[in-house]
Formats: sequence, structure tokens, C-alpha cells
Amino acid sequence: MMKHVFYRGYYDGNDFMDDIIETWIAGNIVPVFATGNSGPRCGSLVYPADSRLPLVAVGATTIDDKISSFSSFGPSILGQIKPSMQNITVNLYVTSIQVI
Repeated sequence: MMKHVFYRGYYDGNDFMDDIIETWIAGNIVPVFATGNSGPRCGSLVYPADSRLPLVAVGATTIDDKISSFSSFGPSILGQIKPSMQNITVNLYVTSIQVI
């Protein structure tokens, strides 16, 4: 069965989304969250990337493949190595279309 991916770069320091994330996982949706902007120092992950639930935590890098000046990283509260993956996000421009 094909997995679906949900990404949200949202974090505010509390765990109110655990029930929602568990529902996504049960529905074969892979939750993907930004690690946060409290780095770069060890243990600076923020929720939901630092959740006890299995999810993908994405950190930020520069175009030169260096950790960005703000990207958070682990270990997680469970001692896991985080981020799960890094992606170029510094000076990256994206567009968004809103359908009304």
C-alpha cells in the first residue's frame, strides 16, 4: 500500500498534536515536521519533531550543505538521532497557490 506524506513546518512547544499524528500514522500517512529554529545546538529540537511518535524530522542546510545557523537538532527526548534528514532551505524560494 502506498504511504502518504504530510509535512508541516509548525511547532510551538506543546504536544497537542499527538492524537492527530497517531491518526495519520494509523491511516498510513507519514508525518514530516521541521526540527525547529532554535539551533544549531544539541538538544534544540522542538515539538512536534521531538515527539515520542515515529515521524520524520527535517533540518535545514545551506546551499553548501552546511547546517544552517538556526536549524535545531537532537538527540530527541527518546535519545534518537534527529534530524531524520536535512534539506536545503536557506535562500530557497517557493511559490504557493491558494485555491478558493
